[in-house]
Amino acid sequence: MNAVEYLLDIVVKNKNREFLIDCQSGEYLTFGKLHEHACSIAQDILNKGLKKGDRIAVLLDNSIDTALLYFGCLYSGIATVPINPVYSREEINFFIRHSGVSIIVVSENTIEKIQIESLKSNGTKILQLVQNDKKQTEEKTIDFWNLRNLKKVNEMFQPFRYVRPDDILTIIYTSGTTAQPKGVVHRIGSLIDNAKLFVKELDINSTNRFYGILSMTYLGGYYNLLLLPYVAGASVALSKTFNAQSAIDFWKPAITYGVNTLWLVPTIISILLKIDRGKNGEKFCREKVKCALVGTAPLPIKLRKDFEKRYGVILYENYGLSETLFISTNSPKVSRQEDCVGRVLPGVQVTIFDNSVKALPYGEEGEIYVRTFSLMQGYYNSENRGADSIDNTKWFGTGDIGILTVKGDLSITGRKKDLIIRGGINISPMAIENILHNHPAIEQAVVIGIPHEILGEDIVAVIKLKEGNNFNEVIGSIKEYSRERLGTACDIGQFFQIEEFPLGATGKILKRKIKEIVAQKLELTIAPQKNGLRERRGEIHN
Repeated sequence: MNAVEYLLDIVVKNKNREFLIDCQSGEYLTFGKLHEHACSIAQDILNKGLKKGDRIAVLLDNSIDTALLYFGCLYSGIATVPINPVYSREEINFFIRHSGVSIIVVSENTIEKIQIESLKSNGTKILQLVQNDKKQTEEKTIDFWNLRNLKKVNEMFQPFRYVRPDDILTIIYTSGTTAQPKGVVHRIGSLIDNAKLFVKELDINSTNRFYGILSMTYLGGYYNLLLLPYVAGASVALSKTFNAQSAIDFWKPAITYGVNTLWLVPTIISILLKIDRGKNGEKFCREKVKCALVGTAPLPIKLRKDFEKRYGVILYENYGLSETLFISTNSPKVSRQEDCVGRVLPGVQVTIFDNSVKALPYGEEGEIYVRTFSLMQGYYNSENRGADSIDNTKWFGTGDIGILTVKGDLSITGRKKDLIIRGGINISPMAIENILHNHPAIEQAVVIGIPHEILGEDIVAVIKLKEGNNFNEVIGSIKEYSRERLGTACDIGQFFQIEEFPLGATGKILKRKIKEIVAQKLELTIAPQKNGLRERRGEIHN
């Protein structure tokens, strides 16, 4: 059974079961109803003149309608280009132009993020989702689109009629910090088959109900919390995208709608530990949560332990890239190793290479290379309107540094672009950060390298203090603490305090921005990075 057949089989087996629950309105949608809506949307898309392989940009907040649109595109063979509304207007319009979409779908909340006249002049059609039918404006600047009130599906219509597993499902733009973002192209088969592997490893099934708190316009919310639960026959309580304000009532929707499966990211964990003052979350997690997953960014050991201790759940960390999808995961099947992102998934191969691309023995540290059937088709090329094809039978360099055991357990020790070379010695910022996170006054720490005339690079720690701590009063204790636990090679040259770390659209800390801030303070010139992680990704070796 191929990926397309598998998707249709899910509908047959789960037709009357709940799949989506809207935490705002309380609306429930079964697998069968989702299928009906997806068919009518697919038919309407094709009636608009689009054909298989065309692209639709999705600039929407989390909602059932957003999910319906994704499945309608899937059923009709139209590739989606999800765009996170938190991006700047300039970034959003770059994604639209670069991907060459025929249509962009917006809402009343997101339409202000696009340059309407510019898009119309380029022939890009703008559709605004509405709940109730509206009269079209005389200027016809935009067209209104009510996904719930479309023409009845023609009896001759067949979902997936011309769609194959190798067809493009989505183009996900990575957030660039040193270069322009790249469009990661994934096929239907790679996403669905990778999801099947993952849910099997974690025993995720129809009894799991996820909490949809990540944005549906990047892989965290679109793949991890929509497609993957669908593949498992599970359900999703769909909420607004998580932010600091929603953290105050974070547990209420989860309790109300019977959530038992969490998918968190380190930023959310950190905010919950700081803001959540009640006991409802602790009680709920201990009594109801059967599975708690975490990924998308490195999880500091102390942060994991603090969350597990407070909420009484085990966090199963996983590892993957936008380009590769899931590579490894911790699971109840395997005893968890300290500071490990899990066991490599069946069917996925991982090897550790040195700088000369020579394979290293188990237990030695080097760059992580992966060979997987779920590797992206390539990066989107705006000139030929297709992906620069990549051979998934060859090794793909991740740009991450790690160690692989003989049993297949994988640890991440750093990122190649972040390594600090001090006096000829390679130093992992992550190792230093993990030590600093254990100091009682430090809430979060980021370690970077800065130019040094003699040593080549020196070590700088940028720290965010816990509430109630004064930098001048605790810095002596922090310096002594770090000296006692770090060797002289890792001695931290300077400390800086920061109120809030700069974050990207997906909540990841932007180290490049931190380097720029430190450089300004020290009046340094930070040269453009060469062979950084984003440039290294995509490097293929036999």
